[in-house]
Amino acid sequence: LKYSVQEEGVGKKALLNYATIKTLCGNLCSLISCKLYTGRTHQIRVQMSYMNHGIIGDALYTKTPQSIINNKELSAMISKNVSRQMLHATHLGFKHPVSGENLSFDVPYPEDFQNILTLLK
Repeated sequence: LKYSVQEEGVGKKALLNYATIKTLCGNLCSLISCKLYTGRTHQIRVQMSYMNHGIIGDALYTKTPQSIINNKELSAMISKNVSRQMLHATHLGFKHPVSGENLSFDVPYPEDFQNILTLLK
């Protein structure tokens, strides 16, 4: 099932803020931070794709930009080293549904994610 951005008043509201942390590969790629205010299915993937900022490794929502296709070395490097969507939650926080306790978790980038960041520099 593929989700999409709809006009105001149609579907469920999905709110997300994002910021660029750093640009990579001569501005062909970026590391971004997203803050979600709603928890819709595929929300980050759908909204970033809608803004033409697709997620590396996301075959469902992201069409590879022509600038990356044209860069044979970059395209080959991504194909060889990416086996999943390059999404990672470094921080999660929420209120426990039973106890009401505020919970917070911080996790570093996994090895494959860090490897891609290093390769894209």
